[in-house]
Parts: sequence; structure tokens; C-alpha cells
Amino acid sequence: MKIDNQFIIEHSPTIVWAGLSDIYTVAECLPGASVADALPNNRYRGRFAVKLGPLAATFEGELEIEHDLNAQSATVSGKGTDTRSSSRAQASLHYQLEPTDTGHTKVSITTDLTLAGALAQFGKAAIIQQVANRITVEFVAAFEQRLAQHPDATDTTSVDTSSEAFVSTDQPALNAGHLLLSVCRDLMRRWWAKLFHRP
Repeated sequence: MKIDNQFIIEHSPTIVWAGLSDIYTVAECLPGASVADALPNNRYRGRFAVKLGPLAATFEGELEIEHDLNAQSATVSGKGTDTRSSSRAQASLHYQLEPTDTGHTKVSITTDLTLAGALAQFGKAAIIQQVANRITVEFVAAFEQRLAQHPDATDTTSVDTSSEAFVSTDQPALNAGHLLLSVCRDLMRRWWAKLFHRP
């Protein structure tokens, strides 16, 4: 399935590019994500933990990042497996930065996601898109805060895989059940408002 997201970061493209180019910063701001090891050729070994009601899964695998400094875009490809639930996930994510008229940064993301195994039963496109939207809101808030703490981290000539500028900590598992419940509440409110013609 394909997932599209766009958001605005209230920092310049130079600063945003530096932050997004640091995988440790991204992992710290993304619920459930952590980076275990840096491998050669812009590859990393990591984990993504998700909890959906009684079902908890920790996907372990590798991802590879290709940066295009001139275009200020990147492609992240990865796959992982959770042995407990026999679930598998594979994703390819592409993001593009664009300056706004106010000097901030518009980030456009397109993700191709494939789920298999126990978690695939929750993989309906409409629900996944709504959950992705809410994850994006949480990520943007955390990312903005991290950038505010490191306003001088603007060197975009290379990717700092040692994470000296940004210190990473493991994130708690993504509570997908809570997100799904929130999505369902919103869907019910919209259905109710439409039924009774309420704004």
C-alpha cells in the first residue's frame, strides 16, 4: 500500500536536512523506533516496536539510506521480522524538502508498505493512512523540539553516523491500539455529524 504525508517544519531546509540526515535523531523522534548498529554503506540495523491490544511485535532488520544532497531528498529502504508473531514488514520511503515562502520547510513523504503475518489483518489502507497521519503529528512535534535544542547542527556536507550532535535513546513501543482507537473515534464523529448534518 502507498502512504502519503506532508508537513511543515518551522526551521530552514538546511537545518531540517541536517536533522533528517541523522538516523539517530529520526529514531529518537519516531515512536517505537531505535537504531542498534551502524553498518557500512549507509546501512543500519534497528528495531521497531509496536503494540496493538494484546499483540506486541518488535520488528528487527536492516535499512539503507540514499541521500541526494543537491535535491535535498532521500530514499530509505528497509525490512524487518517479528519472530513472536511471525509478522514481516517491508517499506520504501522517499522524502523531499522544499522551502516555503516563510523560510520554513515543507516535507513530502511517500511510503510503499507491505505487511505480512499476524499484523497484516490490521493493514487496511484507510486505517493505516489515518494511523500514519497521527504518527506524523507526534514525530513532527518531537523533531521540532530536537531541532530547537540543537540550532547549530546545520552541517549538511556529510551524515554524522556517530550521532555526536544528537544523542539517541530507545523509544517506547508504538501504541498502535491507542492510535486506532483515536482514529475510530474520529471516524464515528464524522459519521455522526454527516448523519445529522452537523459541522
